[in-house]
Amino acid sequence: MTLPTLHTASHRTHTGDHPHAHAPMLRRFLAAIAILPLLAASAGCGSSASTDTSSSASPSHDNTVSWLSQTDWNAHPANDAALKFFGVIDAPVKASDLFDHATDISVAVASGDGTKAMTDKQELLTSTAAKPSDDAGDSIVMDDSFGGVTLNLHYELDNSTTPISDVFSKGLFDLAYTPDSTASLEKIVGIAASDSDSSSAALDAVVDTYGQPTGIWYWNDTSYFDPTNAANGGIYEMCWERDGYAFTITVQDTIGTEYSIANTSFTYYSGAAWESFKKQLESGSIDGTENNVKYWAFTDFYNSYLSPEAVASLQASASAAASSAAASASGTAKSSATASTSGSASTDAGSESGTAESSN
Repeated sequence: MTLPTLHTASHRTHTGDHPHAHAPMLRRFLAAIAILPLLAASAGCGSSASTDTSSSASPSHDNTVSWLSQTDWNAHPANDAALKFFGVIDAPVKASDLFDHATDISVAVASGDGTKAMTDKQELLTSTAAKPSDDAGDSIVMDDSFGGVTLNLHYELDNSTTPISDVFSKGLFDLAYTPDSTASLEKIVGIAASDSDSSSAALDAVVDTYGQPTGIWYWNDTSYFDPTNAANGGIYEMCWERDGYAFTITVQDTIGTEYSIANTSFTYYSGAAWESFKKQLESGSIDGTENNVKYWAFTDFYNSYLSPEAVASLQASASAAASSAAASASGTAKSSATASTSGSASTDAGSESGTAESSN
């Protein structure tokens, strides 16, 4: 099944029923929202598929079951392996280290009644110029050690008076990039590229190195992802938290005639930025909209939806609900048939009575 390209994590696009009252949040989270309700398209392909989790993450995958459901998470316990950002900088990423590998920087800061682009690396680390809280599409072009990629800079700010130097020194920024031919997901997270041609090879490699994620979240809308039918796949985001930072990967996990992990996007969060964003995730409300996301600690999510016991329980509940619905439908049909027969008999009796009276 061919799907449209996802918006990258850096795009601030108004999508569907999720307005962006606070754009910096929306562009991080499940930027794929614009494209489609995946489950409606894929349910027919895998709604009855088994969610056996006994197969470990590997280049070979069942094309009828989502990657999330068939990965053996027990074989990949959480660990504290440190991220090596683009294989160059050991996380947590300091702004000064990042700037050492930058060839061009453009950051909007307050100037008079408007803004101006600040491009001097040292000035960005020392200036008291205020950073506007709205997202200005800031970017940083990296050197050849990063493959010359352009990273998108975003921020977690409560006001428009925070000095730009504090933004970088206090870890209020994050860095977003969507894997492409210039930088693969493996390159971004600093691991060796897989020689497998499997569409899920990069995510398999991430899990092999960094273990199971510490958290998972998704839109509170089952047309995008229904955890009770996780085998059908969908759009969700996973995070790996570490001391002083976190990184996240948005996943479009699709099943159908061909299994696919498509258009992943990556975001690195500095410590304070992650703490702020995570609080919003845990509250269930980002982007200025109440109750629009669902966040889980990954172990709780696994125990509720992915473990063999959870899957068996969910399947039993679904089967019972289907049987109840069928029984109810059957009872309604019988009642209708009985009523129809009684009505017909009554009509016939009345007709016969009328004929007899006429004869008399």
